[in-house]
Amino acid sequence: MKIDQDFTAYDHPFFFTYYYNGGEVWAVVNLGVRQNERYTKRLTKNMRTVDGMAYYLADCDTFYLVADVADDSLVAASSIDRVGIVDQGDTVLFDLDKKTHLPVRRIEDRGSVQVLFGDYRDTNGIKIPYQRTVYQEGALTEEQKLDEILLNGKIDDAIFEEFRPKPKP
Repeated sequence: MKIDQDFTAYDHPFFFTYYYNGGEVWAVVNLGVRQNERYTKRLTKNMRTVDGMAYYLADCDTFYLVADVADDSLVAASSIDRVGIVDQGDTVLFDLDKKTHLPVRRIEDRGSVQVLFGDYRDTNGIKIPYQRTVYQEGALTEEQKLDEILLNGKIDDAIFEEFRPKPKP
């Protein structure tokens, strides 16, 4: 997994690039290589759940419907059905659109992280969200809008080796 982030503002460049390869995680911050347990924990979880709903359906065995869902500022309760999923001892909630049955929101970390999904498009016969918005502790922290998604494309393995730290003796 490689995640590029550009936080450049005005004339001040600021880049973060995270790498996950074979269980090892590192980050490049403006060309300085760093390793941190926090990066490893976050990217390991991202890698485990990268397939989204397919991961939860294949690897989790506890699912339940949430009966009483209150309206909030992000999603109207009348438009969704909420499903709870237990994943390695943690509960993840998914709000599914009542008409399309597609996920519109994922709630995790005891409600402190909410991820909204939108702009679903048919991509090689699969409905995929091209927009993803993340709120942490109620604040907007991330917004992704994709123009194109290529499925099963070739990626050179070398891209996942860039800036890999040398093994410690």
